[in-house]
Amino acid sequence: MVCLWPALIACAEQAPPLRAQALERRGAEVLRCRAGRAGLVDLGDLLKKLGERGITSLLVEGGATIHGALVAEGLWDELRLFVAPKILGEPGIGWAALPAPARMADALPVARLSAESVGEDVLLRARPRR
Repeated sequence: MVCLWPALIACAEQAPPLRAQALERRGAEVLRCRAGRAGLVDLGDLLKKLGERGITSLLVEGGATIHGALVAEGLWDELRLFVAPKILGEPGIGWAALPAPARMADALPVARLSAESVGEDVLLRARPRR
């Protein structure tokens, strides 16, 4: 397999330099960003640095932590969520780690919600209500 783009790895400024150097020796580019909550990469700073490089579109296939942080900080333009015809129950794995609102009226509203079938799954699309 041939990689058409070099790996770009974001880390907080205080990340161990030896680890960053090891990644760079293997051909990755390490992008140092300000530290945000819990010492993790400040996502706003990361998006700003990517924008300065001409990167204006991202597909984020992360876990609940990164998805929750992007939503909580208002750093998203479109949500695409695939729902499979399966019922998991508790403790199911959520797609976004966000605190539950105290009341339904406090839930995050979305705009332009749509749904379409993709095979057996349903693809939900939404945009933030600004």
